[in-house]
Amino acid sequence: MLLALSVTLLGCIKTFDGYDDDAKIVSSNTAVFSSHVSNDILGKLTDKSSKFNGVQTIKSVTVKEDGEYTFKMTLKISAGRFKLVLVDDAQNVFLITDKDIDGDNGITVNAKAGTYQIRMVGEDAKYELTYLYI
Repeated sequence: MLLALSVTLLGCIKTFDGYDDDAKIVSSNTAVFSSHVSNDILGKLTDKSSKFNGVQTIKSVTVKEDGEYTFKMTLKISAGRFKLVLVDDAQNVFLITDKDIDGDNGITVNAKAGTYQIRMVGEDAKYELTYLYI
């Protein structure tokens, strides 16, 4: 009985309908995962899921002065839609990436001084992410 219920629930994961809606990305922090594994060890986050829908805050960061900042990460998107965004104090949403990233190069963004939330947004996404905190 328990096994049948688990299989049924996994089959009913609802697609997130706010992938392209900044207002929903800002206001939501609800995520539904299937087969999710996340580890945060000594400043290195590894996170993967076979199906992810919704918005999940990874980390809050404070930028002390305006400038370019490089995020050292590896991202592999295997299915669905997945992106990483920054949300600032004024509730503006800035795309970090929605494409695979090679960990050696990372990705560089321009940011003004302030506090940001790094969020992942997914719609039926299968992904693997490794992120080194800056």
